Amino acid sequence: MRKVINIVSFVSNLIVLLIEIFALVSISVSFSKANIVETSDWYQISIHGFVGAISLMFIIILIGFVVFTIISLIKHNRKSSKGLNIISGALFFNISLPFVFAGGDLPFYFALVFAYSLCNLVLQIVRCIVLKNDNVVKLYLYDVTNMDDDISEVPLVTSSDMSEARKYKQINDQKLHIASSYLKRKYIKEYSISDSGKPISKNCFFNVSHSGSLVIMGVSKLNDIGVDTEVIEKKDLNDLIDYVCSKEEKDSIKTTEDFYKVWVSKESLVKCVGLGIKKDMKDVLALPLDGAKEYEGINYYSHLIEYNDYFISITLKGKEDFKIEIEKER
Repeated sequence: MRKVINIVSFVSNLIVLLIEIFALVSISVSFSKANIVETSDWYQISIHGFVGAISLMFIIILIGFVVFTIISLIKHNRKSSKGLNIISGALFFNISLPFVFAGGDLPFYFALVFAYSLCNLVLQIVRCIVLKNDNVVKLYLYDVTNMDDDISEVPLVTSSDMSEARKYKQINDQKLHIASSYLKRKYIKEYSISDSGKPISKNCFFNVSHSGSLVIMGVSKLNDIGVDTEVIEKKDLNDLIDYVCSKEEKDSIKTTEDFYKVWVSKESLVKCVGLGIKKDMKDVLALPLDGAKEYEGINYYSHLIEYNDYFISITLKGKEDFKIEIEKER
């Protein structure tokens, strides 16, 4: 649905650009003719001068519209494009309005341009409404601390989920698996596992992580997503820091908490890429913990959250910042 709306919106703006260029050329021709005055009558000369001035004004306005429409086309797939397209549609609608009442040899053409400009404006507004939450990541949290040991009582999960959960010896691990299955069954419904082991869906992008007693699932409509969480534990991490952190990252680590921030940031990026840990983790970017980064020539954006005794990192593919909406299951 979103892809269809984006394609239709892009094509509609492309048609707007062609109409604007055609109008620009037509008015430019009229302007050049208006300046060819073969009379000594000052009244006629002033009339031609007035028409020429009006034509010049419209030429300047149309040049601005053409530039603005080109910008909205270039940025069409970015978050800012929704507002740009509405403004572009509104400007085109306003400039077409006077032509409906202008008369002349082509009143039907002007009426068509006006009708099309109105449809285009409505289309851009609808697109903005439909895609308004595309830059929002839903983060679902499920704390299994109070989950009953009888995991069969959890709703939505299937017998297959139960069988997989019971393969774990520790009851907490069983609960984590069931909580993960519950979140996916409730919010994703249909999904599969890629060859690289990453869960995928036709309807959205999502990723799951767990640590301690917490399961998290990030869901995005916009692009690939990776999430990771770690419970903060006080222990000696010096050897691990030397093994997984670059020099810049080591310099940023002053406390145990700092290491966990770096680690979840690395993990969420790796999971967003979807290839697993196949490279030296020192080469996987953690910094900045909040903000844009580039990894292997591709842009990503990350956010770090502290939740109780956990750090959570969310990484989304692309340059654009995103909002996070948190929903707690338990």
